[in-house]
Amino acid sequence: MFESIRQVINKLSEKSVSKTDVHIPYRNSNLTKILSSSLGGNSLTSIICTATSTLSQFEMTLSTLRFGGVARNIQNIVEANIK
Repeated sequence: MFESIRQVINKLSEKSVSKTDVHIPYRNSNLTKILSSSLGGNSLTSIICTATSTLSQFEMTLSTLRFGGVARNIQNIVEANIK
């Protein structure tokens, strides 16, 4: 499950950096299907990454910080839904 979320975040950050059309694999998991409008759509999204200073959790904390660094590159264009 987490791998599919990581794939979506990586593709969205590639799209933001390169400004080209990149296929975003939202259909790989139910969670990314549900969150597709929040992750790459017309909305402001916050991702909270938590870390710990415990040495036994070093690898998990490093992985989380790397994920946060990639997710930081995502740029959505937010517009008001006014008719």
